[in-house]
Amino acid sequence: QWFHKPPAPLVEGTTLEMFGAESGDRLIWGRVQVARAPEYLEYTFTIKPMGDVVSLVKWTLEGVPGGTRLSLEHQGLPQGAETFGLVLALDKGWDGHIGQMREAIDKGNA
Repeated sequence: QWFHKPPAPLVEGTTLEMFGAESGDRLIWGRVQVARAPEYLEYTFTIKPMGDVVSLVKWTLEGVPGGTRLSLEHQGLPQGAETFGLVLALDKGWDGHIGQMREAIDKGNA
């Protein structure tokens, strides 16, 4: 488990909700915009500290010689000095999830 597991498969046009593995609290919510398994996933993304701001997350898998390239793009984050700490926290969170994914792949648990 390297990311917040949604309670149901992510299907285009459906609500997205992800919950904390330990707390059970709703952490992320939005709407699945595009779901083309296994190569592309796009969804709106909101967390409580973002208030009414809705951002967009895009995951892309692309076959390359010797493996697969994962691209993650997070657009539309709050702008300005007052939200810089939030953007840094989100960046740290993404880095942590990608690191956990690498470990899971190395252990054969992905």
